[in-house]
Amino acid sequence: MAVVRSVASALSVYLLISISGYHTFGPNVDEDILLQYPSTLAISICRLAISVLVLFSYPLQTAPCRQHLLHLIAYVAGPTGRGARGRGQKWAYVCVTTGILVGSLGVALAVKSLGIILADVF
Repeated sequence: MAVVRSVASALSVYLLISISGYHTFGPNVDEDILLQYPSTLAISICRLAISVLVLFSYPLQTAPCRQHLLHLIAYVAGPTGRGARGRGQKWAYVCVTTGILVGSLGVALAVKSLGIILADVF
């Protein structure tokens, strides 16, 4: 239940910021909505809130990704791999988690603007 509340609160903050940006700037909104607002105390607090939100929502996105990748690995490994406990299971957990973190870091370092990536996807 805590995960549902956390994801719902993150979603509500994201929606509030995005709707506010589109309401203020219309179709001329930039990739980072908060950069278009003047530098005031209220906007600085919003920037800080978004930073905290991203900090705490990253593990919420990583956990299900890791869980599903581990299930996929267990499925591909077959019946002998499913019952693996102890060291092998911990090793897979560490490797998958490291892979997710390194992959995220690679995207962050390689891409100058996520707006370009999102424009290509959507």
